[in-house]
Amino acid sequence: MTKFFTLLIIALFIQESAYNQVTITDLDPQVGDYFSLEGYESSLDPGSSGANVTWDFSALGVAENEIDYEVVLTDGLDGVANFPLSTKAWIASPDGLGDLIFYMGVENNAMLEYGSYFSIDGSTAEFNYSDPQKRYDSPLDYEDTGSDDIAGSLTAGGMELSVFTGDIVYDVDGYGTMIMPEGTYNNVLRVKTIQEELHDLSIMGVVQTTTLIGYSYFVEDYPLPVLIIEDSESYVFGELVDEFSSTTHLISYNGVPLNIEELTIDNSILIYPNPSTDHINIKMNYEGFADLKILNIDGKTVRSQLMQSNTKVNVADLIPGYYIVEILIDGQYFSRASFIRAQ
Repeated sequence: MTKFFTLLIIALFIQESAYNQVTITDLDPQVGDYFSLEGYESSLDPGSSGANVTWDFSALGVAENEIDYEVVLTDGLDGVANFPLSTKAWIASPDGLGDLIFYMGVENNAMLEYGSYFSIDGSTAEFNYSDPQKRYDSPLDYEDTGSDDIAGSLTAGGMELSVFTGDIVYDVDGYGTMIMPEGTYNNVLRVKTIQEELHDLSIMGVVQTTTLIGYSYFVEDYPLPVLIIEDSESYVFGELVDEFSSTTHLISYNGVPLNIEELTIDNSILIYPNPSTDHINIKMNYEGFADLKILNIDGKTVRSQLMQSNTKVNVADLIPGYYIVEILIDGQYFSRASFIRAQ
């Protein structure tokens, strides 16, 4: 009987360990980050849910478009007055079009989207959440769930086109290995999202219902999904009026292309003591010289110098507050972390 219970405890421990193999802690791109996404106007089979799954997307094909994004502060941006609670913005630059600005923020470890603003040739459009959309709670673990209510309006040229309400439910429904054209990613976490929206189309006097089902595949190295698969359907009076499928692939982050060689490098850095009043020690898994930058909360560089694997940096003259350490090797992004300069 003792042997039986010993084996049972071991089995339960192995099962519990399997449920916690992948944790995504960083879901918040920082001011100064920039990244590129490829878009496909078609959907992939998202594969199955569960533990230790292999998702094969090696035949992704050729993208229809590529869009560059930059994360900036909101000061002076078009439309910012209509998003007063936003603390940062993602600026997307589609080819041949004007900038699309996503107004974002973070609250209680959750990324929030307050809406978006688009301007081209003097015409403007605005998607404004009166009840912000919460993306995910951080950190994310296998079998985590979450939900959020949303509400807002769509205006164009100063005219309200629709008001909407809805809800979002997400479920971290799988983890495992993902095969992409550039290679294989291990320790991937998948989040399934179901978004239901009810749109009152003011200019048409009808109500449209939309359901969007999405799958986002995260790896620990990036605060954004490496792959997103989405399918949506819209109905008016019970009749299907629109359906759309898309796939989005993260192809580079801070100028570094996503590839397997890069993912096998330990890009982590350690900063201690943290918080600090006079100096910090920075350790990294690289023996050569690297460029060290310290940025303040506004994204401005307040200190820069060369460093090697273990470097002591004087921070006594910095104003107390939150700072970001960024490491570049041969001009290419390597890693970043944050510290607090205490009083």
